[in-house]
Amino acid sequence: SSTNKTTATPSTVKPIDKTKPGYFVEKDGVQISQEGYKKGGKLNGEVRSYTEGVLREISVYVNDEKNGLSTLYYDNGKIEMTGNMKNGEKDGEWKEFGDDGKLRSTKKYLNGETQD
Repeated sequence: SSTNKTTATPSTVKPIDKTKPGYFVEKDGVQISQEGYKKGGKLNGEVRSYTEGVLREISVYVNDEKNGLSTLYYDNGKIEMTGNMKNGEKDGEWKEFGDDGKLRSTKKYLNGETQD
């Protein structure tokens, strides 16, 4: 049924824990552009990026590099693509969705290169 959502859209994404150590927020004028966690001046942990106040990406960072789950969103809040990052490069299985929420493709990556 259409009420059974299996993908998280920004409306269902849990609010970030602003009480955790290292929390930061950056704004572009009045609208949020980025929020997440820093340690030693570098991005460490979950980082959320926004365009004109709309959530567009949630990624996990280790020392300023994407390492871990990365999810990109369409303007309408649906997932555009999601997969794992390793040292800033796509790694493993990445799923790409249409803005209607339907799975378009699944690709495998190694060190940022697609594997056929």
